[in-house]
Order: sequence, then C-alpha cells, then structure tokens
Amino acid sequence: MVVMVFILNTPKHRCAIPGLVNDTFQVESPSHQLMLNMTVPHESSCKVYAPGNYTYDVDNRPVNATLESCDRWVYDTTIFTKTVASQFDLVCENETKRSHATMAFYGGFLVGVFVLGAVSDM
Repeated sequence: MVVMVFILNTPKHRCAIPGLVNDTFQVESPSHQLMLNMTVPHESSCKVYAPGNYTYDVDNRPVNATLESCDRWVYDTTIFTKTVASQFDLVCENETKRSHATMAFYGGFLVGVFVLGAVSDM
C-alpha cells in the first residue's frame, strides 16, 4: 500500500531548455546556467519564457517577458532515478493524472480483495 508513495513520487523538476536535447536538472557548466537563466524562470517549474526580443537584467533573465507552458521537463535524479511521474511527465497540467493512477491502483486492490478472498475460501 505504501508503494504508491514511492512509485508516484514527483521529484524536483523544471522545464527543459527549449532546443537543448541533452538538458539535465543539475547545472553542468556556466554556459548551461546562462541558457537556463535566459529561457526558464527561476520561480516556475512549469513555464518557459516565450521566444522574443527581450532586454535582459544583470542575471541574464528577460525583463517583462511573457511565459508559456513547456512540453518537456527534466527531473532531479539524486533520490529516485525513475518514477512513474517522471517517466510519464505527470507534472504541471498533468498532475491530476497522478490521482487517477492512485485511484486505479486502489480500485484494483479492492476488486482483488473480494475476488481473491472468495477464491481462497474455496
């Protein structure tokens, strides 16, 4: 029963840098940090800066930039290398699907209790 806590754990995540195929959650270099500052807001793990001609502040973050939802995320793998939430991107707009997975698990558990309980008494 407690397995759902570990399987559906949502690790720390952020939007992947658009156009960077091998992006990782951990900052790998100063140039990676620069790209991260220019494309992903520090305060949001579900949004990226929309493409545009912006002016940048001292930390190379766009000033008055518009945000848009991202379609790809990178996850912190220091605790769990893979979880259901990270494999199926059950974050941000898809976070409610985690509760559906839990409901399906416990629904199957409920059916199994009655069916296998009756079978074991035969």
